[in-house]
Amino acid sequence: QLYPALAEQIQQGMMANRKAIAEALDTLDATLGTDPAGAQAVAKARQDWQAFIDFLTGTTTAAITPDQLNQAVQRYNEIYGAVVADQAALQTLATNMSQASLDDATTEATRAIWLIVGLLSIGVLGSLLVGYRVANRVRSAVRGVSTLAEGLAEGDLTRASGVVSQDEVGQMAQALDRAIGRLREDIVQLSGDARTLQQAAGQLTAVSAAVDTAASEASAQAGSVAAAAD
Repeated sequence: QLYPALAEQIQQGMMANRKAIAEALDTLDATLGTDPAGAQAVAKARQDWQAFIDFLTGTTTAAITPDQLNQAVQRYNEIYGAVVADQAALQTLATNMSQASLDDATTEATRAIWLIVGLLSIGVLGSLLVGYRVANRVRSAVRGVSTLAEGLAEGDLTRASGVVSQDEVGQMAQALDRAIGRLREDIVQLSGDARTLQQAAGQLTAVSAAVDTAASEASAQAGSVAAAAD
């Protein structure tokens, strides 16, 4: 009222400020509205801000007494103090919520790190266990093949590898088992044939001895006949 030339500029600034505050309250409502205390604080801030706007638009300085002016100043201080208090409360709530979000994120990150470490540890232990079992299996198979080869070198055809796995070492051990088994069967059969041959040779020797005896007897008889003829 004192400077009419600045009234329009001041009103435009006030409208821009009102718009910014309304947008800020909407943002705070969307952000803090999930919490009952936050929703209550935003609602109170809206109410106090609307009371502040109503006071500014409804108050006039024309034809008022000093007492009315003092009452208006006291009312203004009360409303303005409430708006400032709402601002501090909303800022505290927003800060606490941000800090809580950071704490939750830190907790989740720590939990994720420990989970990853645990999974990696389990993976490493599992890999070591699997490797140990595979190594034992391979070692056992190689030991069986080695025992079989040593027996073959010593002429012992009664040994077996005892390997039942289907990997390369197991297939090799099973092939050696079959080869030694066949060789054992061939040697047993050859031994039987040799025994039969020995028996036939014995029989042949006996027959030869009988023929020799018969020839000796025939010779003796021939000598007797010759003597008798003389």
